Amino acid sequence: MLIDGHIEEFEAGWVYYYQSARFLETGDFRDCLVGNAPLFVPRNGAPATFISYHRPAVESMEAFSFCGDANEKANPEVEISGGQPDSLKIPAIQCIRTYSGIGLAAAKEAIDKCLSGEVVRVPTQSVEIARELVSALRQLSFVTMVTYG
Repeated sequence: MLIDGHIEEFEAGWVYYYQSARFLETGDFRDCLVGNAPLFVPRNGAPATFISYHRPAVESMEAFSFCGDANEKANPEVEISGGQPDSLKIPAIQCIRTYSGIGLAAAKEAIDKCLSGEVVRVPTQSVEIARELVSALRQLSFVTMVTYG
């Protein structure tokens, strides 16, 4: 039985949480479904699939949006696909250098390319650092995300 109030809607689709009807009625753990992973139903008509309950559903939606597989693992890499007119170029170059360790020329080239419409990928040391770089670049009005797959 679907659990009322536990349906999440995302741009990519919906995540449904469920439990046995008997458990929902009695609260007795002997009636509980164990291992009932959330069900993801994509908007694009792709088949419904179970997603991991070991990470937030929003991360599964990011993975699905990036590569079409909601259960794919994150890479220690950031994709920068553009910037807004008010994007701050010099602070962005500094962010890339700080979080990725690449040199000044490579960081400047990455920002120049993404501002000219190219998609750029920047490697980092870990997924956690990649997420920090995404956050920092978004604050500077860049369109960016961690890669998956």
